[in-house]
Amino acid sequence: MITFLLATMIGQDQLPTTPISAEIDQLAFFAGHWQGTRGDAWVEEWWSAPKDNIMMGSFRMHSKGKLAFSESIRLSITENSVEMGLKHFSTDFTGWEEKNETTTFVLTAVKPNQAIFYHPDEKANSWIIYTRKGDEMTASLQRSADTPPESQLFKFRLVK
Repeated sequence: MITFLLATMIGQDQLPTTPISAEIDQLAFFAGHWQGTRGDAWVEEWWSAPKDNIMMGSFRMHSKGKLAFSESIRLSITENSVEMGLKHFSTDFTGWEEKNETTTFVLTAVKPNQAIFYHPDEKANSWIIYTRKGDEMTASLQRSADTPPESQLFKFRLVK
């Protein structure tokens, strides 16, 4: 909820778009096995601990008793920032992106337990805002081209 309110209060035009320099260890708060919801859908995310400047993650969403889609995710250091590379998969494991392509977000803001990633696109600018508070984490996907602007809120709880 904090993430959604943040994006609503400051507006998408004010979300950061400039890559920043950071260390993977600053994103260690992602690590763990997370389960939760997005609306009526059940969602799950796993994140490895940082190792050799890389974190690996995976995501899946189930809706109406079936897998809706899944993702493979990698956080890695680049010259200018930390990149989040995503590969999306349909239920039959067919990739959404072309064979050698990913959907790439760059880190534009980070502070303890919060990170903002940005993806420029000719159709829409997109942001993913992760915020952790204790054993709860939200991921808010914001897209600028939707009318009204789309905001998808994923709510996770750390699985013990």
